[in-house]
Amino acid sequence: MASVPVEDLAQREFQGTSDNSGQATHGKKENATSAKYVSIFGNMLFTNRSFLFVIILLVCTTTLNAQFIDLGVLAKGSAGDSSRYTIAERMEFYKVPGTSVTIFEQGKILSHQVYGFSSSTAKTALDTSTRFQAASVSKSVTAVAVLHTAEHYQLDLDRNVNDYLKSWKVPENRFTKNEKVTIRRLLSHTAGINVSGFGGYRKGSSIPFPEAILNGKGNTPAVNVTEVPGKKYMYSGGGYMILQQLVEDITGISFGEYVRKEILDPLGMTSSTFEYAPETNISLAHTDKGEPYPGGYYLMPESAPAGLWTTGADLARFCITLQQAYEGTPNSIITHSMVKAMLTTTGTYGLGLGAGGKGNDVYFYHGGKNRGYNSVFLNLYKRRLGIVILTNADQGDKFRDEILRSFARYYKLNIMGNNGL
Repeated sequence: MASVPVEDLAQREFQGTSDNSGQATHGKKENATSAKYVSIFGNMLFTNRSFLFVIILLVCTTTLNAQFIDLGVLAKGSAGDSSRYTIAERMEFYKVPGTSVTIFEQGKILSHQVYGFSSSTAKTALDTSTRFQAASVSKSVTAVAVLHTAEHYQLDLDRNVNDYLKSWKVPENRFTKNEKVTIRRLLSHTAGINVSGFGGYRKGSSIPFPEAILNGKGNTPAVNVTEVPGKKYMYSGGGYMILQQLVEDITGISFGEYVRKEILDPLGMTSSTFEYAPETNISLAHTDKGEPYPGGYYLMPESAPAGLWTTGADLARFCITLQQAYEGTPNSIITHSMVKAMLTTTGTYGLGLGAGGKGNDVYFYHGGKNRGYNSVFLNLYKRRLGIVILTNADQGDKFRDEILRSFARYYKLNIMGNNGL
């Protein structure tokens, strides 16, 4: 499964069946009257006509000095039913061996909790420093790295990116006759670039270099312009591969090393890496049956669009820094003008961030899906409140969305359709 575009995850259904009594049966049946909902990855609207989606977060491991946040419970039947599922039961239902949930508020990590195992077969318990593949959440960190590079090396975001690329150039064609591919358009998925996502590579297989991936020598087509740049939003991991090549061409070092030195380490994201084969304390990828993928996980040399390994706490620190920069707090890495640019949207997507909401419930976010991993962060920046969820299974997106709705209801956030779940 490739790194899935944000918009491809927008339309989902939580549609189940009930037994004759009308009560949902865990592991076999769900409430038949559950209505379709639009997930976090579309426009943050959720609807549910029949029962309350809220998860009880039973702590397995927590960080020191972190608060335990009880988001509530998931009703087994109707809204008035007092019987509840535990988070362990929902993980079992979705075949999710392990997950991490981190909540931050007022510039601090309020709660960092992990549940389950990094491997369903070895039964190795997760801890709060266990790393997950962040998938397309990588794009948000990449956007900061690219904007930091642009500020440091005085790159014009609206100039033809080929003026800066050295080892590879965007192929010119009829689509680029009058409009050019720019850094801003690449970051906002409006450059008209193909290749929406990447599937990764099994361990032991030949791993292509970034330039080879751009030329179609990996397991995806060559990266090309297939629409007039600036004409429309078209989610493109291929566009972020161009940005990866840009950073390497401008700085003269590998993308992963540059981001570690200039972004991750200064922000205190010391457990995070774009190294595509880390050896220590990682959560393995699992299928929709909860079984580990052969080799443990797929390698992602497509670092910029989908290759970040991280923890919930590190991503929370990243979100908090964006939050503080938005508020004007001095920061040598992420500036106020940078965040304003990131939140200037074309539709619902800015520069490396999705955005939406109204009033005090405006937010920025990003989700991700690689083979065996699902992730999301959500930051309601006017409320100074947010959440990070990381899971290690293909069905982790469904489980993750239940937690998101729980979070929204617990904090009474106006981000649901019909003002409720």
